[in-house]
Amino acid sequence: MNVVLIANLGTSDVKFDGKYLKERPRSQGAEILNCLNEDFSLFRQAIEFPILEPIINELGTVDLLILLATDQHQGTTRENFWEKDTIYVADIIKTVMTKDDTFKKKVKDIEILTITSAPNNYDVMFKEYQGLLQNKIVKIVKEKGFTGYNDVYISVTAGTPACNLALMYSSIHENQLGFKQFVYTSEGEQEEPVKYLQLGRTIQGQQLIQLSDQFLRTYNYEGLLEFTKEFDDFFRNDDLLTAMIEVLHYRKNFRFGEASKLLQDFLKTGKVEGQPKRIFRIVSEEVNKVQTGISQLNRDFTGEGITQEIKAVIAELFWNATICYETGHYVDFLGRFWRLQESLLRLVFEEKLGINAKKENSDKVKNKVRDNSELLTYLRKNGVDLNRNLNRFFYYHTLKFFLKEDDIFLKWVEKGDFGENSDKKIVSLRNKSILGHEFEGVNKKIIAESWYGDILGDTQRLLENYFGIQFDHSGINEAHKWILDRISKKL
Repeated sequence: MNVVLIANLGTSDVKFDGKYLKERPRSQGAEILNCLNEDFSLFRQAIEFPILEPIINELGTVDLLILLATDQHQGTTRENFWEKDTIYVADIIKTVMTKDDTFKKKVKDIEILTITSAPNNYDVMFKEYQGLLQNKIVKIVKEKGFTGYNDVYISVTAGTPACNLALMYSSIHENQLGFKQFVYTSEGEQEEPVKYLQLGRTIQGQQLIQLSDQFLRTYNYEGLLEFTKEFDDFFRNDDLLTAMIEVLHYRKNFRFGEASKLLQDFLKTGKVEGQPKRIFRIVSEEVNKVQTGISQLNRDFTGEGITQEIKAVIAELFWNATICYETGHYVDFLGRFWRLQESLLRLVFEEKLGINAKKENSDKVKNKVRDNSELLTYLRKNGVDLNRNLNRFFYYHTLKFFLKEDDIFLKWVEKGDFGENSDKKIVSLRNKSILGHEFEGVNKKIIAESWYGDILGDTQRLLENYFGIQFDHSGINEAHKWILDRISKKL
């Protein structure tokens, strides 16, 4: 961990013979600098740093001190404003701190950066400081080898109000530096001259809450995990918080075994109590139900119908497809929707034939079809090849034989595949995308035109009315609310 101190400089940063360089810091500073270069030991005794020295003493060691000084081009501003520039104040500070034995032990490296525009112009300073932070300060910190986590202290005592406000705003919005703490030096207070301002933390905290909320709204759990690691000083290595975000990340990616294991690790070992325990239990029940349903998909046919656990799998798949659609991941949505149609075709097929269509039963399924001469004739007439693996084409035409022509499930299937204009339907979009055999793109408009309606609404109504599937993802909703509330309380 490295300590970086960034300081705006003003006319109160240097005292010479007990007096500030208030009137003409440029001219006075140049004279003092010449004196230091002629006889450092003699003139060093007359120099004080009333703002920076208390901060440096408070921090103990500063790995990098970045001084921000004004240096306007002569002729671009009035002479008295130009004389107020602090470039020589910065040079005095660097000269003394690199030669004085006491300071050399405390300050390891010093860089000077200049502000060349009018330091009283708020609009100009906001733009200039953003450039300084993004293009220079971050680059300097990285070039010094200060990778990873840094403690960055920002002195906002000296300098113009416009410069200090611009520095505060720009540093708050620059996330590459690490944790930032604003400090203020009060020369009149002997016991506690350095004040740690909470304003920056408060503003940054509110921004972190808003960003966390945005991650949750877009179901970007991986991004939120990385976010909590980057700002671990705010999130304070909260194992419960991290665990729940990881669980949601596993769940979104159908890694239910890992999600269940992590949940049980916290629930069975007493690592979670109170309200968090209730949230962990709700999510655990939902995850375990889906996990059980997935295992039931490959068991022998029982004749009990589509179980509640299998319905939970379908509901989970539809929820997953929905968040892909709502967050603009349209190609991924096509993949989820294709899988949803295929799963439902297989489930209804199994109910009609009374046999599980898992891969190991492929020959048994085909033999059962061959035993039904009418069905076999119908399938052959419609181009079904029993020598091929079981697939959605086989399931669909088998169900066409058994179900009524106006069956709403068949109508829903046909809206996405098969029949007239099948090359323009949803499954064709999937096959022409990077998920299939080509590289065509897709967006919401293309999907809507292909489906001729509300694909999510139509599908949800089918699942509810035809299959009796209820959508209860209260665990996810409560987990989101709990995560955001926990983050808010920390900040």
